[in-house]
Amino acid sequence: MKEYTFSMTFSDIIHHFKTFSDFVILDYILFLGGLLGIILFVLYIFPIMSFFREALGEQKTSRKKRQMLDQIMTQKEIEEEIEREIKEEEEKKLGI
Repeated sequence: MKEYTFSMTFSDIIHHFKTFSDFVILDYILFLGGLLGIILFVLYIFPIMSFFREALGEQKTSRKKRQMLDQIMTQKEIEEEIEREIKEEEEKKLGI
């Protein structure tokens, strides 16, 4: 087996790997292991991320619900004020 030296060219290194099938098999195993790692990463990380997105989304919707309830309450208060003013005007007209 030939040792690596700094004087070896790129073609010498490629030839060295092609002559020993063990290195080629090792390269394929490493390549497939890397692909498997990426696939597992995607399969495990994306569901976790989507879970957190849903959890944050629920918080946002609850905030929106609170804001909408606040708006409804303020609208009701405004309507009640208008009704009071109308009643007061009617009472003034009737009282005159």
